[in-house]
Amino acid sequence: MTVAILVPIHDKPQEVVEAVLESVRIQEAEEVFVILDRSPERIQKAVNGNFRIVPLPGRPGWRSPCIAANAGLKEITADITIYNPSDVVQAAGNIDKVRAHFEAHPNSVLFGRVTESDPEMCKGPGHAGPVLQGTNNLRPMTYLTAYPTKALRDCGAWDEAFQEGVCYEDDDLAARLWKHGLGFVFDDAFSGVHQSHGRLFDGNNASQGYWTDFRVGLNRTIMVNKHGRISGQAVVMQSKPLIVKEPGRVTWKHA
Repeated sequence: MTVAILVPIHDKPQEVVEAVLESVRIQEAEEVFVILDRSPERIQKAVNGNFRIVPLPGRPGWRSPCIAANAGLKEITADITIYNPSDVVQAAGNIDKVRAHFEAHPNSVLFGRVTESDPEMCKGPGHAGPVLQGTNNLRPMTYLTAYPTKALRDCGAWDEAFQEGVCYEDDDLAARLWKHGLGFVFDDAFSGVHQSHGRLFDGNNASQGYWTDFRVGLNRTIMVNKHGRISGQAVVMQSKPLIVKEPGRVTWKHA
């Protein structure tokens, strides 16, 4: 079973990017794709090592990672894809846990446990720490998640309609993967740490034009129109899954 790691990067503090890429390098995946989504030169210089680089041109400025994620997915040939955000440092040994999981549960999505490195720094709109995803915060998101590559493609991957605003692209992906028939597994043994940082993009405060009620509302409307619910978790719970709880592990199965 082969594993790819997909890392879309726009712009983050350079020390964060370097820590993330080092944590990816030591996993020794068969494929690592780093998507440079209109990244500034300082970020491009930080990307070295045995990575396959996919540069995306365009005007600078924040946008949803949907386009970058889909660009990377097109290049992947591995059986399993680990989605690794550009600010999540993976724990050593993750890839062995991912392989073991999918050998036993091929028709599933594996959600890792992701915690904030500095929870006190991350408060207000858009923040959900100190545990962003895990068995004590069951959110089927994309903080650190592994998918069967074929199923990810078959369900349509990331919907770029969500580029119109902010949020919900990961809720939509989770909803479609569940409707596609995959079970969801939250396993704290597969883990990473989100490197807490301010929401600064292109030198401007993100609250000025990025995280606005209008932009969130645009994507909320898309989500509700598609699924009738505003979170992937709500879509799953609507179907009344079978829930299996074990120490450090929670599984949602189709009834």
